[in-house]
Amino acid sequence: PSFTALLTTRTQVQKEIVKKHNELRKSVSPPASNMLKMEWSKEAAANAQKWANKCTLEHSLPEARKTSTKCGENLFMSSYPASWSDAIQNWYEESRNFVYGVGPKSSDAVVGHYTQVVWYNSYHVGCGIAYCPNQESLKYYYVCQYCPA
Repeated sequence: PSFTALLTTRTQVQKEIVKKHNELRKSVSPPASNMLKMEWSKEAAANAQKWANKCTLEHSLPEARKTSTKCGENLFMSSYPASWSDAIQNWYEESRNFVYGVGPKSSDAVVGHYTQVVWYNSYHVGCGIAYCPNQESLKYYYVCQYCPA
């Protein structure tokens, strides 16, 4: 997709992001008994977009991702304009390093993006994307924030 087709001010993009999150949340194993359905949050999206625009490839400070509650955050960087579904799927792929009821399969396993996507009591998601021309190769910067964290 083109960069403008990925902008989260577009209703279609918001729907894609929410739909992909809800599909993945439904597919957790074992099935969750108390998983809340994700909805779009304009407030979280504004915070995520503000952070994406800085092109700082690290997490924002916790106080920069507050709505009425504390929010978590996932970051994704790409050398090309990947679809939002691909970015979200990439976070979810960490599930292979995670065992329900145990946690990460090893001490160096990365699972934080996966657990953020499927955190049962997060029900608001808001995302933003920026093009960062000064980055060497990963010029597309995706940020999603999840509330409550």
